[in-house]
Amino acid sequence: EALALGTDYTATGTFADANAGTGKSVSIAVTLKDSAKANNYNLTNGSVNATGTIAKASQTAPSITGLPTGTITYGDTFTLHTESGVSWSASGAATVDSSGKVTVTGVGKAAITATKPGSGNYEAAESRLVFEVRPADLTRAVVKVSGSYAYTGQPQTPADNQVTVTLDGTTISSDQYTISTSNNVNAGNAAIVKVTANSNGNYTGTAEGTFSISKASAPTITWPVANGLTYGQKLSESTLSGGSTEYGSFAWAKPDTVPTAGTSGYSVTFTPSDSTVQNYEPITTTTQDVDVTVAQATPTVTVAVKMSGSANSRVADLIITVAGAQNGAAPAGSITLTSDGLSETLTLQNGKA
Repeated sequence: EALALGTDYTATGTFADANAGTGKSVSIAVTLKDSAKANNYNLTNGSVNATGTIAKASQTAPSITGLPTGTITYGDTFTLHTESGVSWSASGAATVDSSGKVTVTGVGKAAITATKPGSGNYEAAESRLVFEVRPADLTRAVVKVSGSYAYTGQPQTPADNQVTVTLDGTTISSDQYTISTSNNVNAGNAAIVKVTANSNGNYTGTAEGTFSISKASAPTITWPVANGLTYGQKLSESTLSGGSTEYGSFAWAKPDTVPTAGTSGYSVTFTPSDSTVQNYEPITTTTQDVDVTVAQATPTVTVAVKMSGSANSRVADLIITVAGAQNGAAPAGSITLTSDGLSETLTLQNGKA
């Protein structure tokens, strides 16, 4: 028959030492109790030698302090604190060094673990902090553009490697944003380059910078041609056509001048457009003579008779007028009258004789 531990007998073990381990020597003392079954036996040897296991004890996990309050963003650094002798490890969107300094290297979840090492009699213990990392805001970033840009009439767009974006002194990789430009055709200092954070990256928002577009060299001006006039017309009646009108306009310097018959040059003034002034170096030659061919005018001769005297002694005065062009000088010279073999030459004065 079998005796029951606790009912019929007791057994008490004593290890050779108290340290954790396996295969540990243990002495077991057995004592019969006063029971119906036990009273049927006489124990001749109440001590038994055996082996057993002493498990390691658990220890208190280390506490961690120093986690920032509020939002943690990409690029942040901070230092965590715990008791001495603890080691650090990280996973996810952060790294940690042996001093507990945390560097945020991405966005999303990050975990920092502090591990207290085990010993002969104690198991290792650890504490774990988990936090969420948000993208950093580009609003405060500094955007700079390298290279030189000159007016061509077309948009000036910097290459990706000519745009540098820094935030708190750290250069941001170009794969974190896209570049756009505006106001980037005309010369000046107001051309805008804008960077926009890519979705699912380490940043959010936008930042802007400016760059300069220099003026182009002064263009070569082609001068217009003038249509012909008839003597008596003003220069203003001669149309200027052709020439470099894409850069400005042409006009007679003295439009009220009445040019003489023949072909002669008269001064034309070039006035650059606002766009030309803004986008080109100054044009040095802005006046030049343009030839105008002026045909001779055909004068009009009229004869008027003015009667005077009494009925028995009438006198007829002939008034001869030679009219020139509208704006021209009165014709000068002389006029000869002939009648029935008689002739007389008269001198014109202010176009009359």
